[in-house]
Amino acid sequence: LQFLYFIDPAMTWVVVMCAAVLGTPAVPGVPASVYGNRQWVEANYSNGAVDPPKPVIPDELSVHVSISSYRDELCGRTLFELFNYAKNPLLITVGIVEQFLEGDMRCLEGYCKLMNESRNTCPYQDRIKIIKMTAGEAQGPMHARSFGGKLIQDENFCMQIDSHIRAIQDWDTKMISEWESAGNEYAVLSTYVQKEEDMVSRDYGSDINKWREVPMMCSTVSGMYGMVRNNQASAARALTRPLRSCFWGAGLSFSKCHMEKSVLHDPYSRGVFDGEEFTRAIRMWTHGYDMYVPSRGIIFHDYTKAQRSPKKWSSVAKHSNIERADPAIAYARLKGLLGMGGGSTDDLGEYGFGTRRTKAQYEKLCGLELSRSPRNFEEGKDRCGRLPWVPWDVPQKSTDDVHHDDSSKVQVQANVQVQVVHDVHHEDHEVQVHDGVGDHVKKPIGPPHLHMKEIAVILLVIVFVLSRMNNRGMFRRRVRND
Repeated sequence: LQFLYFIDPAMTWVVVMCAAVLGTPAVPGVPASVYGNRQWVEANYSNGAVDPPKPVIPDELSVHVSISSYRDELCGRTLFELFNYAKNPLLITVGIVEQFLEGDMRCLEGYCKLMNESRNTCPYQDRIKIIKMTAGEAQGPMHARSFGGKLIQDENFCMQIDSHIRAIQDWDTKMISEWESAGNEYAVLSTYVQKEEDMVSRDYGSDINKWREVPMMCSTVSGMYGMVRNNQASAARALTRPLRSCFWGAGLSFSKCHMEKSVLHDPYSRGVFDGEEFTRAIRMWTHGYDMYVPSRGIIFHDYTKAQRSPKKWSSVAKHSNIERADPAIAYARLKGLLGMGGGSTDDLGEYGFGTRRTKAQYEKLCGLELSRSPRNFEEGKDRCGRLPWVPWDVPQKSTDDVHHDDSSKVQVQANVQVQVVHDVHHEDHEVQVHDGVGDHVKKPIGPPHLHMKEIAVILLVIVFVLSRMNNRGMFRRRVRND
């Protein structure tokens, strides 16, 4: 390029723009690759013989964020991160299942404390909905998340996170762009979230080892009660877009909301920890959804203060005033679903598998045989980062007929008094109102969305025009010969 620039600067820019059109690796000289089985192997983005349904970007980029918080003093900071660093905070809603004891720092209290320190006001409270239950009524994450699903309304995108995260600037639009680049209406972005110390800057995110490494789950192990669970994350690097994966992590899940309304959280798996993520992954997959590891860090996790907190699930028995569910019963229920030894014969109904793909297809793709072992075989680990897209067993619907279930179908039976807190009080400060319409206006955000290739083509045309004008002497200073 330096030699070409010496010969013809204009042509150099043409070459650069062509490279942008054709696509370039995220890290020069480093191919997209995955450390799947004790070695780096080049990633494969190919869908195979059939492509998945193309993504549809709605006019309104609304995002619902689901959080389950168990006595977490960082919950308020998480709310501050979400609203303070969102590009479109008026299109963000947050649904929290808050499990607490009297005297704990509450989510809304912590949020307003930080907002008042930063802005001298506490905006967006009407966009936060809270289901309250005491710590003694807590019955594990799957039980709590089943309540949180009832708070989803007509938002287009849904994100599930932990209650102790940080976010980069414009995290909402960047997550949507990342989701769109997966090229699949049924994509679910998920991984084990990077620690907050990996955040290079609010604008960029992370750049581990200068190769943009991101965590990627590639294998399974045996957990509590012999239940299959995700192994610790491996890594992917230099990804140019999200990469298909077999697994799902509860700390970050981003998709269209029709996924959350189709694949319901199981309220009867009380006390279950190991196996929550794996069973949700295989259930989503059989419903036609595909998990993808994001190509960059956008959401980051606090693994230090949150893990040292004494207000952990292990303390729940001290505060319980209800009869505890036996986790062994719930684990037997999930094992029965997966066809593992020691499983029950219960019919899980709407909390079971979908009909678009089969459990056997998932096991073949990911190198598993759950009836024999919770660990995936070497061939499954070797296939990490090189998964084809598996077509559905039923005809695909058009993207204009994407499945949208009524969220009222979520039914949870529990002796818990829930209180939904919303519209606490509306702050006029920092709230933008357009054309006299309120917060829920459905209008396109900003200028029309342009893809990188379209921008590159436009720039290419501009360079050609300027180059020809320069060759014709239109930019040369006229010299007088006296």
